[in-house]
Amino acid sequence: MTRLVLASRNAHKVEELRRMVPGVDWAALPAELGDPAETGDTFVANAVQKARFAFDATGLWSLADDSGLEVDALGGRPGVHSKRFSPEGRDDTNNALLLHTLAAVPASERRARFRCVIALVGPAGAFTASGACEGAIGFAPRGEAGFGYDPLFLPAATPGRTMAELTPSEKDRISHRGSALARLPELLWAAGLRVCAPPPYPLLNPLLGAPMVVIITGASTGIGAALALEYGRRGHKVGLVARRADLLAEVAEQVRAAGGTAAFAAADVTRRSDLTEAIGQIEASLGPCDLLVANAGSGEPTPAHKSPIDTIERILDLNVKGVLFAIGAVLPGMVERKSGHIAAVSSVAGFRGLPGSGGYSASKAYVTTLLESFRVDLKRRGVAVTSINPGFIATPLTAPNRFKMPFLMGADRAARIIADGLDHRPAELTFPFPMKVLMNLARLVPNWLYDLVIKSASPMKG
Repeated sequence: MTRLVLASRNAHKVEELRRMVPGVDWAALPAELGDPAETGDTFVANAVQKARFAFDATGLWSLADDSGLEVDALGGRPGVHSKRFSPEGRDDTNNALLLHTLAAVPASERRARFRCVIALVGPAGAFTASGACEGAIGFAPRGEAGFGYDPLFLPAATPGRTMAELTPSEKDRISHRGSALARLPELLWAAGLRVCAPPPYPLLNPLLGAPMVVIITGASTGIGAALALEYGRRGHKVGLVARRADLLAEVAEQVRAAGGTAAFAAADVTRRSDLTEAIGQIEASLGPCDLLVANAGSGEPTPAHKSPIDTIERILDLNVKGVLFAIGAVLPGMVERKSGHIAAVSSVAGFRGLPGSGGYSASKAYVTTLLESFRVDLKRRGVAVTSINPGFIATPLTAPNRFKMPFLMGADRAARIIADGLDHRPAELTFPFPMKVLMNLARLVPNWLYDLVIKSASPMKG
């Protein structure tokens, strides 16, 4: 039986790994080796540092993890300093400092996530995977069943309740660490360790042959970041575009640690010249774009009776111009090469107008219709076009929602579905399946019935 080392002395973690991968003889870090340092600036760096410490000391493949809280309004802090955010470094003082720091930040801008990175290090190098639990920071601690920042963290998957108000089974279902560890079979197989069942898909899809150049907009968080990591794990060259250079640098490092190649350029996708220049910089670094995923987007409630024209204008700027300008930056080259694939993240919300979300629904309907037209025009030019229509995904975009989101799915799982689906270059990629069926049926019902059903079911009242 293959022996692997966990760079920790936590007996519960060792037992957890033995249950997950029974084909491995998991061993805790020997006490005489001391504790590994954690001096990295990122979760990836710390996880790799700890795993490498164990590998160097034992000569055996070693696994480590690092995790913490990222708050968007604080530029990703406390991050790797989550345990030592306050000078005292206690849970109560850390939470108090976080609330004080966010005192003037409104609910819509308190998006956050727990993130975990696992690293497997051995003779063939370092392999990493990431998991996240998306949510937001509340205004006061609630609940007794947690530790750390749990009393302040409101998971997107359980609206209205903090992590400290969840049962253990509910926590396990959405855990950032569980999400990362679910990718452990991929790391083991990528490292050449055939000690468990293979992952459900190959790390580098044979349909694609050589690594692609994949450019993703909106790549700093949510689906975009998860998709970038997914393509990195599959050995591709990933170009990242978003407004926040600091967050892009973090994602780029994770892509490289996962086995991919990464380049990034910060740009506002609503500014055509800025976006064209950013994509040009990425292509100069990685090569011509093989696959564009125009993912940048946003949404806010826009109830018609409040005349939300300014809000709708902002939504259209990002969701429509962001897609159009991204396509414009790569399309001439694809047409000239007679090869390429354009995909854009639309939404099932574009299938019919949703009450209270007219701006968002209209923007996504535009994207879907544009791609349908482009698909027909470009088919003879060797360029494929795909409309990606997800349902509710646990990302910073959905974190502020205070209603139950049907068929909610994590960003990592959504990224796997998108990457697998795009391999086949479909005209449309709509998921999850129950939402696909529901929204396709909604397209068929007469207006009087649609109005009756959707208004009674809508969370947007008044």
